[in-house]
Amino acid sequence: MTKLECVVKAMDDKLATHIVAIDMQEASPIFDTFVLCTASNERLMQAIMQNIKDECEKNNFEIKSIEGLRNSKWLLIDLGDIVCHYF
Repeated sequence: MTKLECVVKAMDDKLATHIVAIDMQEASPIFDTFVLCTASNERLMQAIMQNIKDECEKNNFEIKSIEGLRNSKWLLIDLGDIVCHYF
């Protein structure tokens, strides 16, 4: 399983909606793929974030940082070549 497949599956498993992966290789020197999704509430956002962390750990993919943790309307997960952003 690739890192992108792992992230998208982790989002989908926790009922994230509007999941979109955008190829940024030609536009960004920092990362290759931008993955967006939405969650219906903050609790679901936390569950999605935790599932991404768990699945990446199982598959030995490093999470560089997470922004917007508590009481936030958005979260961003930096996986190096993939950035996940969800509302």
